[in-house]
Amino acid sequence: MVMKRAKIRDGLEDNNDPLYSSRILLNYLDYLKNEYPDIEIDPLLDYAEITRHQAHDTGHWFTQKQVDRFHEVVVQKTGNPKIAREAGRFSVSSDRLGAAKQYALGMLSIASVYLMIGRLANAMTRGSLFEAKKQDTIRL
Repeated sequence: MVMKRAKIRDGLEDNNDPLYSSRILLNYLDYLKNEYPDIEIDPLLDYAEITRHQAHDTGHWFTQKQVDRFHEVVVQKTGNPKIAREAGRFSVSSDRLGAAKQYALGMLSIASVYLMIGRLANAMTRGSLFEAKKQDTIRL
C-alpha cells in the first residue's frame, strides 16, 4: 500500500475559495457540546462569519478564512491549543459513532481504510488531494 502525501490542489489562489465541508464544523460543534457545554456556540459562529444554517447544512463548504477564524476563537474560548486533534479523535469515538458503525469499522482491514482515504478526504476538504494505491503484496 502506498499513501502519497496530500498535495495542495491547483488553482487555489486566495482564502475565499470554499474548501472545507460543514461536516468538519459539525464535528467540532458536537465535541464542544459534549466536552465544553458552558461555551455558547452562536458567538463562535458569529466571529467566524458562519450562520447556524450554514453550519448544519451538510452540503455547505467554508473558506479558509472562516475555518481559521472559527478555530482561533474556539482555541481562545476553550484555552485548549490541541482542540483540533481532540475534536478529530472525538469524530471516531464511541460517543460519536453508533454501535453498528463501530462494529463495521472494526471489520475493515488497514488496506481498505487507506484505499477509502481519498474518497473520505475529498468529502471533507477541497484544499488537498489524497490518493492511495494498492501495490503488489510483499511476501515474507
